[in-house]
This record gives sequence, C-alpha cells and structure tokens, in this order.
Amino acid sequence: MTISATESSNTSARPLAGRTALVTGGGRGVGRGAAVCLARYGAKVAIVARTESELNTTAGMIEAKGGRPLVLPADLRVPDRIREVVARTQQTLGPVDILVNNAAMLKKVPFEEMDDALWRDTVDVNINAAYYCTREVYPDMARREDGAIINVSSSAGYRGSFWGTAYCTGKFGLEGFAQALAQEAKKKNILVTLAVPGVPTKPTSMTDAHYDSLEKQQQQQYADPVTMGDAFCFLGLCRDMRLAARRLDLHALSERVRRQGLALPIEEVLSYHRGSYEPGRDIL
Repeated sequence: MTISATESSNTSARPLAGRTALVTGGGRGVGRGAAVCLARYGAKVAIVARTESELNTTAGMIEAKGGRPLVLPADLRVPDRIREVVARTQQTLGPVDILVNNAAMLKKVPFEEMDDALWRDTVDVNINAAYYCTREVYPDMARREDGAIINVSSSAGYRGSFWGTAYCTGKFGLEGFAQALAQEAKKKNILVTLAVPGVPTKPTSMTDAHYDSLEKQQQQQYADPVTMGDAFCFLGLCRDMRLAARRLDLHALSERVRRQGLALPIEEVLSYHRGSYEPGRDIL
C-alpha cells in the first residue's frame, strides 16, 4: 500500500490501528520513541529488551495514552529467545506488520583490549539479532505481500570510529544486510529501510539511571527520542519502493510528519536521505 492524503494528516486518526509493530531495544532511546509513537498512531506494539525496568517505563508512557503494549524482556543474543518473542507477539497481537530492528550494544574499548566475549556479544546484538528477528517475521510478510522493516543505524554504519571496532562492524553489517534484503523484499511489497537519528541522542550504552544522574545541562545535549518517533509511523505505512534501502533522517522526517501529516510526497521524503546509497542494477 501507499499513503494517501485521505488516510490522515494528524495523529488522532490512528492510521496504524489494527497493525502490529515489534520494536527491539524498546526500553530506551530511539526504540522507546518508536514504540511510543507507533502506539500513539494506533499500532499494537510489542517491545523487547533485556532490562525489564526500562521496558516498563516505556510501557507506562504508552499506557498513559491509552495503549496496551506487550512487554517482552529477552536477551536478543539468543536465537531461541527471538523465536519465542516473535511467536508470543504473533499469538497475542497478530502477524507482525512493522519490525523495528533497533537493539544495539556499544562498549568502546581499544582493539588490543577487545576480548572474544565482548566481540561476540556486540556483533550478536547489533547485526545477528536483526537477522534472526527479520527471519522470523519475513515469511509471513512475504505471504501477505505487505510489511515494513526499519533498521536503525548510525554514522557508525558507514564510518569507522575510534575504539569502535565491534560496534562499527555490527552497524556496517546491518547496513549491508538492509540494502541487500531491500532488493528482494520490494518484490514482495515489503519496504526495507535504514534510519539514523539525525541529531545527538543518548549513547546506546547509557541506561535510564545513568541519564537521570546527569546534570540538567548534560541531559539537554541529547534529543528526546519521542521527537524522532513519527518517522517510524510514516515508514511503517509507506510502501513506495523508491525508499527501499535508503538511510533516512528520523529527526527531520518526524518534524515534517508532525507539520504536514503522513501524506508527504515521496520526493520530499527523499530529501532526508542520509548517505551514499543510490539504487542501481543488482550486482549479482
């Protein structure tokens, strides 16, 4: 489907009503913003992360607006747990229409101090979890010929950073995975996109407790993740394959959705493309 002007120009119309969204890393940061906004637009939302207390905070924000999120504490490094999470979501909320691969792990250490456990854990969360989550929901999306898979990346997905070998490896992998899958998925009417915050956000490694301990001035350097959530609603509804594999600016796109509603011209959305990817011939 594509978004039409009649679907909604504001959030009150709940254009995602009846649709199910699964958000990994939904306990904090961009994942929290995605979950809260998807629920506000009417989606049934399942949120997944390891820290149950942070998931409960996100759930409370959704419930305060009348939503009923499905809270699923899980270690996404474990493929069997991912299968259980998806099965529980499907049984409770219905087939997954929107998958947000947002979970990430960041611990900056010099390469010489990197140990095998930290390397495996980081890669497992940053890329393998996205693969396993996608593998679980993709067949059903393909059968229905309808779906959206939004992969949250960062500058670490296309530019190496100091002390970031494991984190960048995972994010580079996520970008390659999304760009390749998008070419297959668009033939099934499944829109696969990449998204980056576009503004400074809390580091992936920063817990709610750590953030709360900061001085007010320090907290203000990070954008409220909920202000980046409207973009997920647009991408969750859109099926215009000109956006396939694009890396989009969540902050800028969300601001435009709030001003103009969901019926944005795709040419305008493309102006929020961040990065070097351009569609072309398949290389295989």
